[in-house]
Amino acid sequence: MKSVVALASLVVIGVAGCAATSGDPATVAVRECGYFARAEGARVLGVDGVDAVADGDANYKVRMQLEDKVARRMPAECLYSSVSNKTRWQNPLPSGFMRL
Repeated sequence: MKSVVALASLVVIGVAGCAATSGDPATVAVRECGYFARAEGARVLGVDGVDAVADGDANYKVRMQLEDKVARRMPAECLYSSVSNKTRWQNPLPSGFMRL
């Protein structure tokens, strides 16, 4: 009986783990681009939209509003590849951008 309970627990944990990492691809793109923007030293003010694109390896473009260290607001477009789980800017951030 204990082995059945242990096996059931492992299955529940495994299914919960899959549910946490999968989901709507556009939602995943927004989340990953948000992580990327914060890693680049920007504050994410909002997301204006998500578009399906074919730009190199990227298949989603996330249009965002960012803020730098001195509270300058700027639009930015993040490209996300669901195949490689990689993000990049469509265009570089402005030269005067100050990281948080």
